[in-house]
Amino acid sequence: MVYVVITVVFLVVVFFTIVKFFSVPENWEFQISMFKKHWKICSPGLCWRFRWFSEIDAKVFMGDQSVQLPLGRPDTGGGLVNFKDESASMDITLYFRIVNSYRAAYKTDDVVKMITDWGDDVIRSFLALFSIEEVNVLKNNSDIGWIAAGNKPIEGANAPDLKQSQFYVTLMSWGVEPLYFIIGDTDMPEAIVEQVKRKQKAKIDIEVSFLEVEVKKNEAEKVLVAARADKKAEVLRATGVAEGMDKISKAMAFRIKELVDKNGMTEAAAREHVILLAKMDALKGSNQVIWSEGNSAASQGAAFGAGFNSNRQETPNQEAPVNQ
Repeated sequence: MVYVVITVVFLVVVFFTIVKFFSVPENWEFQISMFKKHWKICSPGLCWRFRWFSEIDAKVFMGDQSVQLPLGRPDTGGGLVNFKDESASMDITLYFRIVNSYRAAYKTDDVVKMITDWGDDVIRSFLALFSIEEVNVLKNNSDIGWIAAGNKPIEGANAPDLKQSQFYVTLMSWGVEPLYFIIGDTDMPEAIVEQVKRKQKAKIDIEVSFLEVEVKKNEAEKVLVAARADKKAEVLRATGVAEGMDKISKAMAFRIKELVDKNGMTEAAAREHVILLAKMDALKGSNQVIWSEGNSAASQGAAFGAGFNSNRQETPNQEAPVNQ
């Protein structure tokens, strides 16, 4: 019995001497090799390996991660990006996820560096399709499908299938799934900055001019409406005066005709008599009425009356009593 206990204790000591236990964090996978050959993958949780015969070849993070591309920024290096009109540095980040830790660990020498280099080539080819000003519109709004395909986005069209691109196929062969690019700020050259400022100022000037034109049009419309209203009022006033004069003229003409027909007066005498009566009536309110024989309603009425009997033969001048 004693020998059994000693044996068990010995085996336990040997086991814990040979076997090493360790914990794998969440979102990580450890690649374990034994005798210099891949042996197994340790997933999150408790794992073990032989202490002297195996080793951890790689600790691979399986969650989303990113790398800043070397596009001329001081902190990333690399050359400037060549746009259609100028060259400038840019701030662009590629997001990816490792989906196969074995490929990422054993199929590449440095998976992050390879992702960075390939992403740099792809994004440079894509940005070469744009001017610097056009690229600013793409900030945080460019589907990776267009970038991977190297095509300029078409408004209203669906982006090409990312999985069909060489970029996706190559990264997946390394156990990496590309997720998206984030296009940040562009270090625009001074000449381009000045050009943009001039365009913005010109745009503002056009908008201001348009508003001023609209204001002038509104003011002109108001003047036109007022003029139309004044004209309408003048027409109404003239119509009222004409109607009043017409009534006066008809009354005077009727009186002249009556004097000629019933009293036998000549038209001239009758007209003169009617005008005299009109003057007398006007003098009754002389504080309000100014008589102007040259253009008064009475003169016009008399003239109308004179022509009322234009076909009538003039009778010898004679005086007739007038009933007043």
